[in-house]
Amino acid sequence: MPKIFLLLAISLMLLTVKGYCITEIIEVNTEIQKEKYIPFLLSKGKSQIEDLVKYTLKMNPHLETEYVKTIAQTYIDEALIEGINYDIAYAQMLLETGILKFNGIVSKEQHNFSGIGATDKFTKGSSFPNIKEGIRAHIQHLKAYASSQNIKSSMVDPRFYLVKRGSAPTIYDLTGKWAKDKLYDKKLKKILLGLLEFDNAKR
Repeated sequence: MPKIFLLLAISLMLLTVKGYCITEIIEVNTEIQKEKYIPFLLSKGKSQIEDLVKYTLKMNPHLETEYVKTIAQTYIDEALIEGINYDIAYAQMLLETGILKFNGIVSKEQHNFSGIGATDKFTKGSSFPNIKEGIRAHIQHLKAYASSQNIKSSMVDPRFYLVKRGSAPTIYDLTGKWAKDKLYDKKLKKILLGLLEFDNAKR
């Protein structure tokens, strides 16, 4: 086999990991990219709450609407306090929880929407007393990675001070830091673009 074809075959194999094919990874809506897509954690979200809710229910129709509304509104509120892009935070929540199915090591009862402390398959991660505190911890953890700025709300993130402050200002930088998955940023971006495209489609 010629070297050029061997290299191409290897590249295809590397990019087809965990069910993500090449088109899923690199396909981008250029209109969304230009108008709405922002990779910086410290930025402003653009989705409306109804779009966050509708997109989530479309991806997981077994969820209760009021439960999703509560989560979506809390993400918007907490993210605005800290200056974090709530579109990114919400998309990451969908990635970490499997669209709120909680099929991984973290359970729904833990109110841990971002896998904080779940460092391996034997560690269940942190637990929080309610939805608001779990989401606040997520936003604070993102801010720890995004910048060296002080947080404005009461500290609830148990791993805030374990983060190298400002080491991940964009979603691309989260790979290898938030998660070991080498495709983490691509999976997060795919969900984020899906959310933004859903919002754009209604217009």
